[in-house]
Amino acid sequence: MSRVMVGGRVENFNSDAQALLSDALRHMGEHIAEDGFKTWRASIAVRGGGCAEVRISVSDRNKDAEVEGAPFRADCAEFAFDCEIDGMPSGELEHLAYHILEGSAVGLEFEGEHRRHHNENDEGYNSMEDAGGVAVGITGSFPAFDKRGEDRLAEVLLETGRFVKARAGYLLGHIKASVTDESGGGVTLNLTNLDNGVERHGGLASAGGARFNFMCAVLDVDQDDLLEKMTDGIERSGLMPEIDPVHRHHHHRGGGCDHHRGEHCGCSKKGCGGEKPPRGILSEKEK
Repeated sequence: MSRVMVGGRVENFNSDAQALLSDALRHMGEHIAEDGFKTWRASIAVRGGGCAEVRISVSDRNKDAEVEGAPFRADCAEFAFDCEIDGMPSGELEHLAYHILEGSAVGLEFEGEHRRHHNENDEGYNSMEDAGGVAVGITGSFPAFDKRGEDRLAEVLLETGRFVKARAGYLLGHIKASVTDESGGGVTLNLTNLDNGVERHGGLASAGGARFNFMCAVLDVDQDDLLEKMTDGIERSGLMPEIDPVHRHHHHRGGGCDHHRGEHCGCSKKGCGGEKPPRGILSEKEK
């Protein structure tokens, strides 16, 4: 029985983020079942201040996400993910877990070094690593948001999806955005198939200010090009976004540079040489 446990924190946790995590675990369960694994379970627990806690679980006996605990809101909460699958190699399970969690659009921050570097001799090696898997996210705020803003954001997701399909030849993965107001209410937009369009959950009639989380986890697209397309799309949406300034550690495939952007390493690689990162951009190439 292979097992993976992941911990970290999540900012601005609320009922909308809880719904996104439930959706992510259901998606993971569907993937596991489609691959023919018979015995498995997965759960994620989120703990806020005091005694606030919610636990979401799925398993081979109950593929619908089961939720224990009352919804709560916290500026910063801790999460713990735990998954066991009988028959799946541990490296493949680890890869699947991070792919699902990063694709949840919740903005999870993982503890420690959560990426393992595989090669063809590693136990957990699989073809996904050679397929160009990329997960990119942008967070920030809108000064106002309503139904018309929701339609504009949906169009940004569609533009991103069309870009991915044009570059890769298909859209394999998911593109998501969530918008929440100060009360914790919000709307979630999800695109996995261009023919089906953007799925919407929840809604905001009108908000004087709102936070957004826009992410994309797909295959066979250059990370920098995808990041530029997403940033350009959200900035041209007419929603007047204020993108969060965030610095992220990054790696160059093949070595030669391993530092924080903004540091003067003298590296000639794209995005380095002391450059500051684009504002509010969270990106991590899947190894």
